[in-house]
Amino acid sequence: MLQKVINIIFVALLFLQGSAFGDGSESIQAAVETPFKAFTGKVIRNKVRLRLNPTLEGKIVREMNKDDMVIVIGETEDFYSVKAPDDIKAYVFRTFILDNVVEGKHVNVRLEPDLDAPVIGQLNQGETIQGNISPLNSKWYEIPPPENTKFFVCKEYIEKIGDPSLKAAIQKRRDEVNALLDNSYQLSQDELRKPFQEIKLDGAMAGFSKVINHYAEFPAQVSRAKELLTSVQEAYLQKKLNYLESKAQQQSPSPTVVEEKTSASNYQMPMPSNPRLAAWVPAEEIVYQRWAEANNQASMQDFYNLQKKEAVIIKGVVESYIRNVRNKPGDYILISTASRLPSAYLYSTQIDLQNSIGKEVTLLVVPRPNNNFAHPAYYVLTVE
Repeated sequence: MLQKVINIIFVALLFLQGSAFGDGSESIQAAVETPFKAFTGKVIRNKVRLRLNPTLEGKIVREMNKDDMVIVIGETEDFYSVKAPDDIKAYVFRTFILDNVVEGKHVNVRLEPDLDAPVIGQLNQGETIQGNISPLNSKWYEIPPPENTKFFVCKEYIEKIGDPSLKAAIQKRRDEVNALLDNSYQLSQDELRKPFQEIKLDGAMAGFSKVINHYAEFPAQVSRAKELLTSVQEAYLQKKLNYLESKAQQQSPSPTVVEEKTSASNYQMPMPSNPRLAAWVPAEEIVYQRWAEANNQASMQDFYNLQKKEAVIIKGVVESYIRNVRNKPGDYILISTASRLPSAYLYSTQIDLQNSIGKEVTLLVVPRPNNNFAHPAYYVLTVE
């Protein structure tokens, strides 16, 4: 009571003092301590040390990395006090616990299952705990840290990014994107183990695309999704190539006839090292052979020279066509810049269109069978 009276008198004196020189509001505000407002903080560099005490000599609990998040609950000079990270474990001696109830008074909670380990909190008699026998030392219980446990980190390495609830929201999003990435990868591997005709990659590809397009705040996961998407596409194209080669061998004439045709037409279809290009070699062989039969077995060079003369120019944005459907007339789609709708299917054994995805390009192309799909199909000779 006496202390309250003293505080009232002190504020009144400040008010009177301020009245002599002004309204005194600044002095009154300075005298009233503003409570600390907790927030979500983000670590801005690697190897930032989380300590037991707010000094540079304080015991190091762990090192945090850039973009790790903490809940900041207070400050002490150059340090923020933060809640214990979710994955921190605490330990209490089993002698003081009976049926998950604390039997002793002021029971120490330690950072490690050892009597010499630092104390990070205390439990009172009658409190209930949830824990398990420590796998490191069976004489100890492993429990979550007490609610009032706090650690310390230098202020200069923490950036305020939002209120305390933001950390949980971001962690939820991170868990979602990690689960989506793992599930999409597992689904893709399950499908790629099937015979080529049975592979259906739509679900896995949709998962990778969702990570790339909807989780930009997690660049590491987006980068991983892009890597996996490319890897799965290449594995699929390799399986397609193997399937088409096997099918072509089953349908090809006898070796003697083939040798005679090859000799007569100077036929030589090089096999690209890029699986995306090589996957379309069998289809292009069929187009050439049909032309050669109608043109006195003219050479492949003659064929493509004529193709260039008959080529047309088309423009648009190149996108992957990754749907797993039979007889699709290309593995890329051209999107019209005017209507923003698909306008053509594309493939090539010469030009890697993967490098043009998402770009507006000018293509020199020749028609190819569209296998009764919705849009015309073209073989790409050049890209600009």
